[in-house]
Amino acid sequence: VDLAPSEQTSPLLSAKRLSRSSGGKMFGVLLCKSPSQGIGYIKAFSGQFNRLWYVHGWVPPIQDAKAVQTAQEATEERIGEMSSQLVEIQESLRPLRSELRTISEHYRPRINKQIENNHQRRNLRQVERAQLSDETNIKRNAFLNKQSRTDKEALRNLRREYELALQPINDKLQRLQERSSELKRARKKLSSELSQHLLSTYELRNFRNETKPMRDVFQGDGMPTGTGDCCAPKLLQFASRHNLKPIGLAEFWIGTPKTEGRFDGEFYPSCHEKCTPIVGFMLCGLEEIPK
Repeated sequence: VDLAPSEQTSPLLSAKRLSRSSGGKMFGVLLCKSPSQGIGYIKAFSGQFNRLWYVHGWVPPIQDAKAVQTAQEATEERIGEMSSQLVEIQESLRPLRSELRTISEHYRPRINKQIENNHQRRNLRQVERAQLSDETNIKRNAFLNKQSRTDKEALRNLRREYELALQPINDKLQRLQERSSELKRARKKLSSELSQHLLSTYELRNFRNETKPMRDVFQGDGMPTGTGDCCAPKLLQFASRHNLKPIGLAEFWIGTPKTEGRFDGEFYPSCHEKCTPIVGFMLCGLEEIPK
């Protein structure tokens, strides 16, 4: 990683990317003492640098990233296929919804007009019934009642015709929406399984040479994504593996500020959400190392 990139700098390792709108990155330096009492330092970046886990001269990730990469790529490929199918389903839904609108625009005015006509004719019948004499009452009432039934039947037929026109399209929509829901559930399950698998590859080590799965060490509920990838745990893991005694740790932000208040060149403590729940275990035994 070249913080002062030149023409010889690999594009993958240039710090220019940290000034992009996607944001900068946390870096960390751990001052250490070797078994021979020599003083030196090791350095780390949080997560990946330009999609690279391994960069010469920087501490590696806690997990064996190369070992899990194949499984991760295979799972992400399946997730990508599901996402593509979901896009295809959405594309298929558009013309169906457009057809529904067309049918609705054809039938709704006709239905509303029929309702309006029925209402007007009903009012006229009510007025006429009030004016009927006894001699014409029975015969005329029968006619008016038949007229009422005819109007209602016309409205029912129109509504039934509308529903029949909608039914095959709604059936197609329902099948596609059910398939979409199935794919979303399967994709979410697969993504969750991948996250759990990735977390299971994190084995934390402390200065007593004790090793535990990170999920057993984490203190709290709901381990956030990216736990174990910050600078502090990566540096402490490397130090414990190589018999280096930490003396001091500094973490700082380089690049475009982020919304949570990280600014270029400023120093920050290890994060509370992902680091605090695990570094306690990782520091165990540090006080037992001879000065």
